[in-house]
Amino acid sequence: MDMDLASARIFLPTLVSLCALYPLLAARFAIARQTAWILTTIASGLMTAAALPFLADHIKARGDVGAVLLRTDVACTVNRFFQAYLAADLLVGALAYRSQVGLLTGWVHHAVYLGITEIAIRNGWAHIFCMCAIMELPTFLLGASTLFPRLRCNTLFAATFLATRIVLHLVLIISYVLFPVAPLPASSVFSAAAGGYAAAPVLGAALRAVGAVRGTRVVSALLAFVFPLHAMWFVGCVKGFVRRA
Repeated sequence: MDMDLASARIFLPTLVSLCALYPLLAARFAIARQTAWILTTIASGLMTAAALPFLADHIKARGDVGAVLLRTDVACTVNRFFQAYLAADLLVGALAYRSQVGLLTGWVHHAVYLGITEIAIRNGWAHIFCMCAIMELPTFLLGASTLFPRLRCNTLFAATFLATRIVLHLVLIISYVLFPVAPLPASSVFSAAAGGYAAAPVLGAALRAVGAVRGTRVVSALLAFVFPLHAMWFVGCVKGFVRRA
């Protein structure tokens, strides 16, 4: 079965599950700002965990983006989960915490990332998005501290934000510019990952060993497209430190 279609089948059950989970957990929190972070905290925690094996590939290869393994079935499933979360957050948010869903950070942000994840899946870049999901770590920390204020640590949040959404983000943009190779068609990636190595031995050998996408300028462009938003948030974080100093 085409992995694209197989992974798409988890979208609706995940969407329904997240929507059903929200009211069960929301009763534990008193204010809208906290309830608005329930789904985001869950999703960002799971995305951070899912990113670890992909990030480990990148670290072991000393920053070689081409060494990140595809793990196509896992990567596509993770991407579909994130899509379901984005849709659930907008749907539940519109009904339960509308005042907390901003135009830019809510509607526009989620719509853009729905598009980015779909592009990633269809072009065989799902593993790249999974590696980048380590950037959800500061979101998880912020969400956890919002739900449980005792966990709040502004310094830890700022440090992880700088490390992932600024430094790593810039490193990846540069890396995918330095090794511009055309993306593999999704059909080739899915068929080879499903066992079509005999028909395409060269492609199959590459897929067995590495992530097959040495780097593309399109990936770099997508990363560069979302970087200004991360930079804007980090500037706001720094200004907050200055005000509290």
